[in-house]
Amino acid sequence: MRVCEDALVSVNWLAQALQTPLRPIVLHGEWTAGGTGCAYRDQHIPGALCIDTDWLEDGYPTWRLLSPELLQRRFGDAGLRAADTIVVYAEQYPAACRVWWVLSYCGATDVRVLCGGLNAWRAAGLPVSTEPVHRAPADFSALVQSALLADRDAAQAAAQAGCLIDVRSSDEYRGLRSGYSYLERAGRIAGALHADAQPLTDLLDRRDLPGIAAYWQASGVLRPTDLQHGKRDASRELVFYCGSGWRSSVACFCAQLLGMTGARNYSDGWCGWSTHYVQELAASGMQSGATQQDDQQLAAAGGTPGWRQDTTDNPIASG
Repeated sequence: MRVCEDALVSVNWLAQALQTPLRPIVLHGEWTAGGTGCAYRDQHIPGALCIDTDWLEDGYPTWRLLSPELLQRRFGDAGLRAADTIVVYAEQYPAACRVWWVLSYCGATDVRVLCGGLNAWRAAGLPVSTEPVHRAPADFSALVQSALLADRDAAQAAAQAGCLIDVRSSDEYRGLRSGYSYLERAGRIAGALHADAQPLTDLLDRRDLPGIAAYWQASGVLRPTDLQHGKRDASRELVFYCGSGWRSSVACFCAQLLGMTGARNYSDGWCGWSTHYVQELAASGMQSGATQQDDQQLAAAGGTPGWRQDTTDNPIASG
């Protein structure tokens, strides 16, 4: 089994690398809830730049991935170049791996994830900072790695081939809950296999790559040919999905660690597969004569006030 362990770096490696002339750029990834819940302000690795995951998505109510052109522009505005050595961390792997995956998709050539994230850094007794960091804008020019992203058609083809992997919780997969406070529809993409991403976090903390492979083999995700000489069976196209691209980014990162460089992320996930959002005319007073009672009725109607959630025609399953 060929592995790409260099993509998962230890706190000791990072601490030493930051003392060298070729020090990597460190990114603190988190969702700041519009700036109201910014953990970066409380403490971060010294010199780290904050990447708010809201920068990567189109906002309420869909929270879908932005176009690669706009993403590259935003990374450049943040001071990043595609050729930089970049280490991403967060308090939890989904945020770190989400930033890792989006950077990789946009063409960054050397992006790594900090094993254990900020918790491991603090546990090692290494210093933290509250000083915000800003970088001068740079030119983030690169060839978009479009093969890393699966669209709706690719997800359906993978489902029909038995190669679409749902990494959400068992309750989400079975359709007992949607997994999101705002999303009304529960269920799964018809034909998807199931392998919860949660166990991957402990395995990543331990750098247990054989454990990741064993877990996926036991779940029916992998066949022995998937890991031979770092190549996948050409007849199979593994596509991972979750609700909106975060947990599936963890799975894609684990696939890279195992040498499976062709794994794809259906970033729209269950949210995009299941739901169309239709703006209500009376939303937030947008329609002339709308009243407070109108807005209250809209808010009571669902999880996305001002927007109606219509079910798509895509095949779904539950149970």
